[in-house]
Order: sequence, then C-alpha cells, then structure tokens
Amino acid sequence: MSTLLRVLLGMPAAVTAVLLLTACGPSATPASGGSAASQETTATEPSTAAADDDSRADVFPLTLVRRGGIAGFHDRLRIHADGSVTFRRAGAAEQRCRLDPDLLDTLRQAAAQVRWPARTLPSTTATYADELVVVVQSPRGAARLDTPAVQALQDPLTRLLGDVSRPAGQRELCGPLS
Repeated sequence: MSTLLRVLLGMPAAVTAVLLLTACGPSATPASGGSAASQETTATEPSTAAADDDSRADVFPLTLVRRGGIAGFHDRLRIHADGSVTFRRAGAAEQRCRLDPDLLDTLRQAAAQVRWPARTLPSTTATYADELVVVVQSPRGAARLDTPAVQALQDPLTRLLGDVSRPAGQRELCGPLS
C-alpha cells in the first residue's frame, strides 16, 4: 500500500474528500482574472458598501414572533423602515405606534451588522414545556432571538416587546402615530 493511500485512509472522511476534490479540481484561473473562490464570494456576498447604502431598506421590515412561555404568548410585532410598528397579541386587536427615532436607528444599525444564519423562518415550536421562543426575521434572514448571530438585536427588541405590551398611555419607546 502506498504511503499516500495510508495517509488518506487514516484521515477523517471530510478531510480526505476535501483533499481529493482539491487535487481533482480545475487548476486554471477564470477568464476574468480572479480565482474561482474569490468569484464565488463576490457572487454570493453583497459588498459592504452596498450593504451600508441600502441598510435601511433591506433590514426592514423586522418581524418578531413570540410564542410560549408560562404566560402562553402568541404575539407578532412588525417594525417598518419609517418607524411605524404593528403589534398583535393573540385574541386582541392589532395596535399601531411610532418607534422612538433613536431606537429605530439602533435597530437599523444592529440588524445591518447581523450575519443572518437562515433565510427561512426557524421553528417557533418549543423544545420543552413553557419555553419562550422569540424569532426575529428580516428580508436578509431569520433567527431565534437567543441565537448568538443576532445578539446585537436582543436587548433593544426585548425592551420593545415589553414596551408595546403596556397600555398605550404608558409606553416609553413606541408612541402614538402622528
């Protein structure tokens, strides 16, 4: 048995597959001049400048779905680019309010920096009794609010959920529409 074959057989399958694919892959550079890897990255990831220019447009609307917990929540909150918020609790009429401009800016900046882990909405099904599940969704992707990828959004969105749960006259972060 050759030394190369012994080495390959002793490696984990994933490493062996990568080595074999690398050895068998094309060696020529693409006609446009860059490497295949850099072209793939360019094609699938938006440039930072483009993301910054359109960050308000493509992070909103932000939608939160809160389900479960001891209180049995079943809420949906949507934040629009203009700062308007719609909020609906199970069994109650939809409410609307206007988000504090500083909080809107904080959310916009935080959501623009998130590396969204998925485009589809994660499950809102609890994994154990009385688990509170909060999912945040943007046009860029979706994640559970307790996911490290969206950590920058956890505090402002949690505060907002608490605020809109209060009677309209007692809210501090989401005032009347004007």
